[in-house]
Order: sequence, then structure tokens, then C-alpha cells
Amino acid sequence: MTLMEIDDFDYELPTNLIAQQPPKVRGDSKLLIVNPNKTSLIDSHCKNFYDYLSPNDLLIFNDTKVIKARLFGEKATGGKVELLIENIIDPNHALTMIKTSKKIHIGLKIFISKSIFLEVTN
Repeated sequence: MTLMEIDDFDYELPTNLIAQQPPKVRGDSKLLIVNPNKTSLIDSHCKNFYDYLSPNDLLIFNDTKVIKARLFGEKATGGKVELLIENIIDPNHALTMIKTSKKIHIGLKIFISKSIFLEVTN
């Protein structure tokens, strides 16, 4: 049995293939249909979504909102830090994923600019 690794999902996506704005008519968004039984791909549109459902299919809706939540900063030592804000708790606190090369500790200050910094609290 072969185990999947997270790196198995990495791929290059050319910038010109990423929509920068939604279409004027939302149903005109593109939809790729993958048929695992036939290993075929069908280019379609979201307005045709219901054509591909079967009576016993289960739909799960995700109503989360996307916010511009990626910040880049650095530690006092100059080490680079990437932050992804998951949830704003209140005006002064947020739940955040932090990517850095070294261990993160409470009290760590991350400088976004010369005058703006964040501090890890727990």
C-alpha cells in the first residue's frame, strides 16, 4: 500500500489560468467534471451543476467568507514569517497559523512594518 504525502498535491498553476474577477453572471463560472469510472474530464459551467447530480448524492455547502488574510513579516532576528489569519476574535486578537523556520514561542514579536508588530499570546 502506498501512502499519500501532502507534497503529492503540489502543482504549478500558471497565473494566467487563475480568474482575477468573478464572471458578470455567476452561473457562467467554469466547472470541471471528473468521471472516476471513465477517467474522463468534461469542461462545463456552474449553471449546469444540477445536470451532474444523482438522486442519492449528498451536497455539503461551505458558506465561509474569504478574507485577505495572508501577512508577511519578520522576527527581530530577521527571520521571515508568514501568517494566515483564520478567524478574527476581536479587534485585538486573531486565530492565526504561523509559518516560520524556527519554533514559535509565547511573546514572539512579528514585525509587519517598522511601526506595526504582532505578538504571539497563546
